Amino acid sequence: MTDLSGSSPLHRRTRPHGGAWVWTRGGMLLFGFTAFLLAPKIDVISVLRIEDLVFLLVLPVLIWRYTPDRTPFPGYLKWYFAYLGLATLSAIANYSSLGLFGIINVVRQVQYLIWFAVGAQMAASISTERFHRAITIVGIIFILWWLGEMAGIIPKIGKFTGAQGRVTLNTSGPYEISVVVVFVMLFVKNRAVLLGLIGILIATQSRITLAAALVVYLIKNPRNALIVSVPVALLVVTFLLLDPSALAESRFAEIMSPLEMWQAWRAQLLDAPVIVDLPEYRYYAYDSLWEQVDGNIDVSFEIRLIRWALIVKSLTSDWMHLSIGWGPGAWGAAVDSHLIRFLGEVGVLGTAIFTAFVAVSVFHPGYPAPYRTAMMILVICSLFIDVMTSSKIMSFLWGFAGYTTARMSRASA
Repeated sequence: MTDLSGSSPLHRRTRPHGGAWVWTRGGMLLFGFTAFLLAPKIDVISVLRIEDLVFLLVLPVLIWRYTPDRTPFPGYLKWYFAYLGLATLSAIANYSSLGLFGIINVVRQVQYLIWFAVGAQMAASISTERFHRAITIVGIIFILWWLGEMAGIIPKIGKFTGAQGRVTLNTSGPYEISVVVVFVMLFVKNRAVLLGLIGILIATQSRITLAAALVVYLIKNPRNALIVSVPVALLVVTFLLLDPSALAESRFAEIMSPLEMWQAWRAQLLDAPVIVDLPEYRYYAYDSLWEQVDGNIDVSFEIRLIRWALIVKSLTSDWMHLSIGWGPGAWGAAVDSHLIRFLGEVGVLGTAIFTAFVAVSVFHPGYPAPYRTAMMILVICSLFIDVMTSSKIMSFLWGFAGYTTARMSRASA
């Protein structure tokens, strides 16, 4: 029997020595997985990115000598497949307004899910220590990338190239890399690397990701609340003493109270029109957006409220849209709340199925701790970020979900 560390006598006898493991099937899959995490999110052509090329290179390695028995099928995957089925139905039902875009959106989500099989297949030959070491190396490269980006040596990419003081690294923006960094931290044991990753997380200025990481950590480690809060408080005080204006000039100064958020949301929801087609949404959410922003509250939150209210009220246009939504990808690239996005794209039925998937993932004690923790972080981040269709985030999630679930299955066999 092989334990989670892969240190049983049988495993030691069959493990390749030195660097020979890299050329094994498991080694190539692990190399492909980490290469995908590090690949810059840059378009090669209109619909093909560098990370897609990495995926296409990994795919034949996955298919080569694929062993179905090595890929478990946990309960949470059944719920996710049910969600994908509903999303496909919604894409077909809304074909007249979305065309192939809705179907392509579903295909993308299936592409990310394939990394689950990649993780599961390499679990047979890649030990936990080796997997952690590979993710730690990814973390170190991210830290060096961050330092290079801050120094102006490495250019920014993505949609936030003009956002001064916010890092993007190899992703489309600070929100995406913030969640990826938190996922990396789940597997890093080295304190110096962890400190560097925390630096990246702060430099993204993603307030919801910082809050999610802290909340989940304290939930899982309640006894460490005081141990964590004191150093963090000292770090913040020291930072402010060195540069008193830094906080006032950052996005952290714009944080609203929950009551202020609720009052602003209620007012916007009452004022929003009921749209009956997607061009009407694009007019209000994009073309005339800045005519509606008055700047009396946090601007980023105000933009969110305008779009959220339009999407929520659009469901009242007819029973079909209320039930199965307007189709995957209907609301464009930036809704800035995946909970609202799910409601608008797959309706009440699809949202209910996805809620069941999340609940099973988080609360089932038999699933790997990294996967359950990551899902908790995603749920909190989904309040204000579009995280659950991000290529880096979801591919990373499914990759280590497959690996850790397969390792756990092998240990209990």
